[in-house]
Amino acid sequence: MADFCNKCAHVMWGEDFEPEIDVPQIATKLTNGYYIPVICEGCGLIAISKDEDGKVILAYGDSDGDDMAWESLDDWQEKEPKLKIR
Repeated sequence: MADFCNKCAHVMWGEDFEPEIDVPQIATKLTNGYYIPVICEGCGLIAISKDEDGKVILAYGDSDGDDMAWESLDDWQEKEPKLKIR
């Protein structure tokens, strides 16, 4: 079964659909210095990470699959403000 993050689930099925990958919820529970692998079939999100200072960073595979691109949770949330951690 395919899993989708908050944004992809919202785009594909509307606001009432519960995402399988709830990025803000996972981020609040993640311990500093750790990550959790995920696979969003929509956007290609592959990991949610929290650095030693508590900054949440999301990882995406690049187009050739050799490297990862990283984006902060703040940048991700700016794209969809209503998904901010409460």
